[in-house]
Amino acid sequence: EAKNPLRVLRYALVEDSGGPGRFRGGLGTVIEYEVTTALDFVALFVLERVKFKPFGLHGGWEGAGNDAYVLRDGELFPNLGKVTGFQLQKGDVVTVVTGGGGGYGNPQERDPEKIREDVKKGYVSLEKAKQVYSGLS
Repeated sequence: EAKNPLRVLRYALVEDSGGPGRFRGGLGTVIEYEVTTALDFVALFVLERVKFKPFGLHGGWEGAGNDAYVLRDGELFPNLGKVTGFQLQKGDVVTVVTGGGGGYGNPQERDPEKIREDVKKGYVSLEKAKQVYSGLS
């Protein structure tokens, strides 16, 4: 913030972004920036895997894809994907969401205690856990 014309509003893990599997994929992050002066937005390297999400292996499910969007005066500019030269204005809020990793192995083989821990820590929502993993009590 001291060197760049941006203010970080939020930096957090993204619930349900890791692909289900015996070993759940890693979670993505969400970063929200407030623009403090006009500048150009370039999103090239961080926004791969928007259309084709990170794949799972050996029965694991895909992880969530990447995304980026801008909120300006109540108007949403979605799906920026790979973009160069998008003009940001003072006060715009830029949100960059990095995808999660794909899961490894059959989700039905995930240790129920690990599933409960994922829910407790906010990595996986209770709804998603019930939907994906059988035998969850």
